[in-house]
Amino acid sequence: MEDKEICAVCGRSVAMGSGHFVNRVPIGDDYETRKEMGYPYPEGGWICAECDDNERNAKSYPITGVSKKDLKHQFRGNKKALKKIEELDDADMQRLAEKMADDYLEQLYWQSLETIFRECFLEGGD
Repeated sequence: MEDKEICAVCGRSVAMGSGHFVNRVPIGDDYETRKEMGYPYPEGGWICAECDDNERNAKSYPITGVSKKDLKHQFRGNKKALKKIEELDDADMQRLAEKMADDYLEQLYWQSLETIFRECFLEGGD
C-alpha cells in the first residue's frame, strides 16, 4: 500500500497546498507497523506539525511503581499483612497502584512537581 499524504494521527491532508505540507514529519514505518502502533489513520505516512507537537508534549514519563517487595518491606514483622501480601494477584496490585496514584496526585504531585522543577531547572540545581 502506498502512503497517503495525510496525517496518521488526525487524518488531515498534509499534501502540497493543504497548508500542512511544509512542517509535516515523515513517520518512516510501513502501514502494518503504523496499524500495530495504533495510529488512527495508518494509511498516512506523515504526522502534521500540530499532532507532532501534541504527541511530544503529551509524552508521559513514569515516576514510580509498587511491588510486593515494597509491601513486604513496609510490613516486615506483621505476619497477618505478609500472609495477605502473598495472596495478592495482579488485579489486586493494579488496584493498589491506582489508589496510590490517585492519592499522590491529590496530596503531593503538583507541589512536588513545581518544587523539584524549580530546584533542577530554574535555580541552577543538579
